[in-house]
Amino acid sequence: MGPRSRREAVLPGDFSLPDSARRLTQLAATYFKLREMGTEILGIPVRSSRNVYRALGDLPVFFPITVDGAEEAGTTYRLFRRDLSAEGQRPDPPPLRHMELLVDRQGYLRARWIPGDGAGWADPSRLLAEVEQLAKEAPRAPAPEEHVH
Repeated sequence: MGPRSRREAVLPGDFSLPDSARRLTQLAATYFKLREMGTEILGIPVRSSRNVYRALGDLPVFFPITVDGAEEAGTTYRLFRRDLSAEGQRPDPPPLRHMELLVDRQGYLRARWIPGDGAGWADPSRLLAEVEQLAKEAPRAPAPEEHVH
C-alpha cells in the first residue's frame, strides 16, 4: 500500500452488467461527495474485464474500474459473499452479481452491502452516513506491515 491508500477509505464493488447498472449510477451520483469525505470507489467487474468499458456504454461512471488484476481482486473480495440465507451458508455459496465492501483507512473491512440488504442497499444516504462516521473516527494503530507471531 502506498501512502495515499493509507489515508483513504475504499469502497470496492464487485459488479456485473446489466444487473449493476442502476447501482453504478447511484454510486456515480455520490462519487464526488465520497471523495470529499476521503473515500475512493473502486469498481471490479465480476465477469471478464476485457470489454468492461464497452459494456458500461454511456453509464455515468466517474470512479476507477479495475481491469488489470480484476479477476484476482474479485476472487479475494468474494470471500466475503456469505450471508445468513440457506444458500449463503453453503460451503461454496453462489457468486453474487454485485457486492460492495467498505474498507477503512487502515485496511479493515467495516461494512458490506449486497442487493436485498434492505434500506442500506436502496438508500445511498446510508452509505454516506457510514463513510461520514468512519471519517470522524480517530486513527488507530495501523496493522503490522509484516506477518508476526
